[in-house]
Amino acid sequence: MVRLWSPRTGQRDARLTLSSTASKVPPAKTDSKVTVSLTRTSIHPPVQHAPILSLPLELVQHITTFLDPFSVASFCLSTRYIYYAVGTRHLSAFLSTGYTKFSKRKNFEVLERAFPSHWYCAWCDKFHLHDREGGPKNFDKEEGRDCAEFNSYMHAGKELVVCYHHVRLALNRYKWGPDYGIPLEDFNYHADLTTKIFTRKTPATLDVEARIMSGHLILHATFIVAIDRKGGDLPKINEKGHFVIPQIVFGHKDSRDGHMGLKYHIWKALDQGYIPKTQGCSTCATDYLVTPTHISDHKHYTHSTPKIEIRIETWRDLGDGRNPFQASWRAHGEIGNSEPGNGRDMIRLTSLRAGQIREAFEKGLELQWVPGSSEFTALAGSCVEARPRSWDEALKRNWTRDIVSARTTTSSKSELTEVPRGRERNWYEDEMHRLELERLGKESSGVLVARRQVGHGYFGG
Repeated sequence: MVRLWSPRTGQRDARLTLSSTASKVPPAKTDSKVTVSLTRTSIHPPVQHAPILSLPLELVQHITTFLDPFSVASFCLSTRYIYYAVGTRHLSAFLSTGYTKFSKRKNFEVLERAFPSHWYCAWCDKFHLHDREGGPKNFDKEEGRDCAEFNSYMHAGKELVVCYHHVRLALNRYKWGPDYGIPLEDFNYHADLTTKIFTRKTPATLDVEARIMSGHLILHATFIVAIDRKGGDLPKINEKGHFVIPQIVFGHKDSRDGHMGLKYHIWKALDQGYIPKTQGCSTCATDYLVTPTHISDHKHYTHSTPKIEIRIETWRDLGDGRNPFQASWRAHGEIGNSEPGNGRDMIRLTSLRAGQIREAFEKGLELQWVPGSSEFTALAGSCVEARPRSWDEALKRNWTRDIVSARTTTSSKSELTEVPRGRERNWYEDEMHRLELERLGKESSGVLVARRQVGHGYFGG
């Protein structure tokens, strides 16, 4: 994968202490009656006057017996006085617990909250210093790390690069305060671009903004371009006059053709009578909308040739930023030199319908979180009922059966057709077909279900 940045050489901050300053002061002239002496001074933080700090050590230690392990670990890191009173036994015990590697990494958040200057990287299993001068629009100023390059990212060239740690820092600030991350304004971006259509340079604009809804960061990107109406050439715009759409709008990790169905809707939008409708990508948690506007003139042009303004909007749910290995984040990234077909977020998409992410962004709808997994469903209009299942339980057969049952409620015998031989299917599609046949009481030989409501385009892709 080609890097979009160059690692920045480390620079040490030159810090001058009072002691070193004093050593460089030239000796003062003295006589037998006057003596000059230099004394060291230090600046102490203001004394805290919290009522709990006035309690005896025995009472402070007794408080820990009423707290859960996470609260005790956070309590011992609250102040220096309590840290000395309680000790590190509870903190060490909490950090060592966890049945899986993911749960152990989750426990490290208690340290991340205690030290706002650093953030925990699960990819490296270590804490990184927060580069205050960096951010999505200043990525070249950040220290180059492999975890930022290979842990998936979205971009609009070098001017805007959104990495996992940007999402995590934004959500840390939202959860814990301004000292813990970056503001959402760092994701706001506007650019006047130029692309080629039929060898002609055509102006375009790109706008990006972000919001946090129900603990998830949703990224909204808008790409606008105006093209000439050339009659018969319009249906071939994707073949001859293909215009380059920024990856942060068009791309995802599953394929190089962009979101499922997006190219088709761009082609259809060039025809008269196209009705815009919010669609959903079936391989990543993204809603998109293609809106054509037939205009006789455009502000970027001086001639009066009729134009069609194509407006492409996407709403991406980038997840909760707690784990860089979640498909909810990695499905959105740059595919680079990777093989297509390895960036799907199918399990999570079973609880999403086209337009849910857009509604959450625009209308502020609350999203119901499913504990223990990366799935969530909206409070209304969900296809699958939200249940408090763990990630392992989400992969079990009984939940897959529930999904198939919910999708095939309106299925009938007339909707069953035979799939052409030679068509490639992955294990997920085969499992869907087998369970659907089992529910309908069909024999597994001779007939296959062609209505792939989960695997292909059910969400409008």
